[in-house]
Amino acid sequence: MRACLLQGQELKANSELVLSDEAFHHLVQVCRLREKDELLVLNGLGQTAKATVQTIHKRQMILRLLELTVVNPPPKRDALFVIPKKDALEAMLKMSVELGLRKVFLVRGAYSQERLPEEKRLSSLLQSAIEQSNNPWPPEIVLLKDWSEVNWNEYQHVLCFDPVGERADKLSFAKTDGILTLIGPEGGFSPEEQLMVKQLPNGKLIAWDTPILRAPTALSMAVGWVTARMA
Repeated sequence: MRACLLQGQELKANSELVLSDEAFHHLVQVCRLREKDELLVLNGLGQTAKATVQTIHKRQMILRLLELTVVNPPPKRDALFVIPKKDALEAMLKMSVELGLRKVFLVRGAYSQERLPEEKRLSSLLQSAIEQSNNPWPPEIVLLKDWSEVNWNEYQHVLCFDPVGERADKLSFAKTDGILTLIGPEGGFSPEEQLMVKQLPNGKLIAWDTPILRAPTALSMAVGWVTARMA
């Protein structure tokens, strides 16, 4: 079923919703919806509603919201990306939605090369991933000025996946644990960044027996690795 994001829109079962401006244009021109089509409406705040297109006018559309579902917020599974190249970062942001991360921090590191996407491009990336995955709680994207803005004490585990780390096959996590996963750019983490993580009481450098991974591949593998170790 086609999905659309109406960010922040309060949804009510058995009600009509009138859309105009950008939302109307997106559904008609991008999603190609027509009268009587069905769709899933997401508001990015845990509400989803099955809907049908009642009427399409020249500048507005009327939806009929039917069954409403409310989904609890995701657990504290967050990630920090040391900003990689543009293509890698865009892939990782879309993956973050699909993987159900709660929050994503972006920080420039010693080996970062690229600037952040423009706000309009970032919004478009996230919307596309939300509608593709039907994720009712997309991650919050937090831009950091530097490493000092990270609240490390918020997490029981800070996991930095890097070839200089150690094997941690016996490591396990409780479902209630707060976990922050660190993924570096193409050049990896600098020695200073590695040392910073090692000195954290909740920090751990973890290595896998794999060739060097691209940043998007490392993200998907890291989230799967953590999920598989949930008690």
